[in-house]
Amino acid sequence: MLTYDKLKADGKNFEILFISSDRSESSFTEYYGTMPGWFALPYKDERCIQLTRLFGIQGKMLILSSVHILSSDFIPLLSVGIGTN
Repeated sequence: MLTYDKLKADGKNFEILFISSDRSESSFTEYYGTMPGWFALPYKDERCIQLTRLFGIQGKMLILSSVHILSSDFIPLLSVGIGTN
């Protein structure tokens, strides 16, 4: 991801945490392998469920992409999600 690499190269202080909803560990591993140095919660980690609840991501909705920006003290600043029913 060029934007991520550029921001990091410019010394911007931020991180991305990948939270998977993949249905298999092999899918998670394959997809996460394409991420450019992002952090990730382990596959099936309980915190994934807690975070989806915190941000109101519904189980009946297929989330194609969801971005949540938090301050350094974990206050939500922006949430954007794209999905289909």
